[in-house]
Amino acid sequence: MRPIRFEALLASAAATLPSAGVNRFSDIEPTRRPYPFGVGIEMGGRSTKWQIVAVSAQGDKYETAETNQAFGERPSAPQQATATAGSPEHLEAALAAAVLSADEQGEIASVQVYNGANSVGCGFTLVCHNGAKLFVNNQR
Repeated sequence: MRPIRFEALLASAAATLPSAGVNRFSDIEPTRRPYPFGVGIEMGGRSTKWQIVAVSAQGDKYETAETNQAFGERPSAPQQATATAGSPEHLEAALAAAVLSADEQGEIASVQVYNGANSVGCGFTLVCHNGAKLFVNNQR
């Protein structure tokens, strides 16, 4: 899955979260960000930004049409955090679960929620059945 298509999936998945307002980076500031793909989420009186960084599937060339989609078993949703609604700690698991639910065709093979366990902070990594990796990171 390529970042531009994943951004649309992430935005529609985020919009299913209770009381969430969602904006795509490509719609609000497409030329001002070092990473052009992601979403901004307003929830619980807080505003968070989630950037998307991707590693393409082997042999995939972004300048050509996307033809290497692969499908398979969908992973289980991560356990929901008990953090305050709208906080990055709450949203990382909620977003990951919403994305997995929205992936109706089953392109996503696995999900790893960071839970603050690395230097990035909050976010998650998705690995697709075709080998592409998508990193969704909270911009602090």
